[in-house]
Amino acid sequence: MLKFIAPSLRATTGVVAALFATYSFAISAVNPTGVNVRSNAPNTVFITFQGLEPNERAIEALWCGTVQPGIGAGSVSSSDPCVPGTLFGRLPLNFDRSRATQGIGQRNFSDIMVIPESVVRRAVQEGIEGKNSDFFYVRHFTGGSTGDKWVVVTCRLGAGGARTPLSLIDVKIVFSGQADPTQLFVLRSGERLPRFSAEIQYNGSGQLKGRWELVRPGDSDPEVNDLLTEATLPLELRALQKRYTTLSRFSQFVMPNSSVRIDGPDPALLDTRVEGPYQVLLRIEASDDKEANSEIGNGALVKTGGVAGFPMPTLKYFVGDVANARNAAPGSNAGAKAVDLMLPLTDTTVDASRAVTFEWIEVSGAASYRIDVESADKLIVTSTVQGTRYAPPPGWLAARVQGGALWRVTALDAGGRPIAQSNTRRFVLKG
Repeated sequence: MLKFIAPSLRATTGVVAALFATYSFAISAVNPTGVNVRSNAPNTVFITFQGLEPNERAIEALWCGTVQPGIGAGSVSSSDPCVPGTLFGRLPLNFDRSRATQGIGQRNFSDIMVIPESVVRRAVQEGIEGKNSDFFYVRHFTGGSTGDKWVVVTCRLGAGGARTPLSLIDVKIVFSGQADPTQLFVLRSGERLPRFSAEIQYNGSGQLKGRWELVRPGDSDPEVNDLLTEATLPLELRALQKRYTTLSRFSQFVMPNSSVRIDGPDPALLDTRVEGPYQVLLRIEASDDKEANSEIGNGALVKTGGVAGFPMPTLKYFVGDVANARNAAPGSNAGAKAVDLMLPLTDTTVDASRAVTFEWIEVSGAASYRIDVESADKLIVTSTVQGTRYAPPPGWLAARVQGGALWRVTALDAGGRPIAQSNTRRFVLKG
């Protein structure tokens, strides 16, 4: 939600019109121009670079300890502003969740600045040595009509208190009283899960709010954007996150003490009547954070409280009488566990135009898994993977399967020997 939207139709109409106004084609500003960062942990901040040209794009992000004289917070430079020899680090690609986005009357670039703890430690060391502990985040853009540009954001060391942006460092969903608190539960119909909670580590302080949602068998799987916190997405993508059955909501003011536990909903609310795979999602909603709210044009602010540089974990459970379906695998000891298949469900019709994903439950002692797919009594796929999920390239399977097919999974030990095998399961590829 935009902070400036008034509850009148005229104001709303004006905002919509502004969204589609003519772009101003030059990086005109960055917001915020400077942020406080916690001095003993990773940090995450939502940053907006305003007014990009159509072909302009970001090519790198880095941190440096010192910038050239005359360059300050929010500066746009035509040459690299970093003083040689003061490079602290570069933004790892797996942390880069930036993207071009729609601003108010202009094309923007929304950036999730994830500062690794190694960079913060370097700045702390500079301060201990008597140097300036402030450091600088620099985004390099290319493709503009005036050549390359470097845009500077100042990072000021703080203690992680109320003046630091509210951001999530780590999130775990754990069961109460279990030897392995993160295990996937397999239940019979009508059974109940134990209680669970989210253990959250964070920076800053503020209102942490959100909801728990349930993905039932047959629902479309959440994608990466659906698992990000709302504050991690640009404004126009927030309403496009898939919505599932709401189990409960929460809203809690968190003090600057770095960790909090959010109790999950009553397990009685979790459906266990229909066989198949389920997922419980933790959805963190954006909250107002005056230390880090980002302007996207014409004074409009986007809420960024609760930003995170990673997708939220999910709690998975499977309903079905799988315990009685375990058979000894060929070549293994009698009584060995079978591999329990999850998706696709038996006789499910799969859209051939979309990627097909096969999933199964982890087997203790397995180092890898071999998946076999047969069609018309002919083996068409055999692939070995490390995890419990296999997704062939989109369209690859459709070119080889016509109609019905069978799939099975074999668990392998570290030497490549079978230790468990699933029953075959049928699916239909259509479209």
